[in-house]
Amino acid sequence: MVNVEGEFADENGSSRGISSPEDRALLLHLRKLSDVVLVSAKSAEAEQLSSTSLSTLAIVLGAGPAGHIPAMAATKDRVLVFAPRNASHESPLLQSYTSELVPVANRVPDRISPSELVGAIDSLGFRFPLSEFGPGWLNQLASEGVIDELCLTVTKKSDQSFDAQTPLLAIQGLLPGSRMSLSASYEVGDNLFTRWSPA
Repeated sequence: MVNVEGEFADENGSSRGISSPEDRALLLHLRKLSDVVLVSAKSAEAEQLSSTSLSTLAIVLGAGPAGHIPAMAATKDRVLVFAPRNASHESPLLQSYTSELVPVANRVPDRISPSELVGAIDSLGFRFPLSEFGPGWLNQLASEGVIDELCLTVTKKSDQSFDAQTPLLAIQGLLPGSRMSLSASYEVGDNLFTRWSPA
C-alpha cells in the first residue's frame, strides 16, 4: 500500500490512514489464501494487530524492544514470534506474553536474514506465506531474491489521477533498484491494484 505521494503510512506509522475499503477487502482475500501472515514487530505495533483470524500470524522481532502488540497476548488464535536465537531468551517482552516463541538460528547478531526466516517458515510446514512487511523488510527480501510475487496497491484522492508512470514510480519508491516486472494492473475507484513478478 502506497499513496501517489509515495507515503507508505500515515502520521501514526499505520497504513490505516492511506488505506481504502477495497484494499482492505483484497488484503482479507489474500489472507484467506495463505497459511501464515508475516509482519514485523514495528508494523504489528503501529497497526495494533490483534490477530488475522484467518490464518496463523507470525511476528518477526529484531533485537530492539517492541511496544504493545495485542496479538502477542492473544490466546484464541495462534500467534508465532520469530526472534533471533541469541536474543530470544533475554527479551522481557517475550517473557510477558503468551505467544509461541520460535527462536531462529541467526548468523548476524540480533538480526534474522530473509533466508533464515524462509528456512524457519519452511521448517514449520508452511507453504503459502503472505508477507505484510514494510519497505525495510521488503527490500531485504528483494535483495535476496525470495519474493515470488508482489501485490502493491496505489491509492489517490478523488481529485488526483493515475497515469502510465504511476506503477513504475510506486515500485521504485518501495524497492529502489529492484528488478520487478509488472504482470497486471487494474484501477478500481481511487485504487490502482498492481501485481509484480521477479524480472
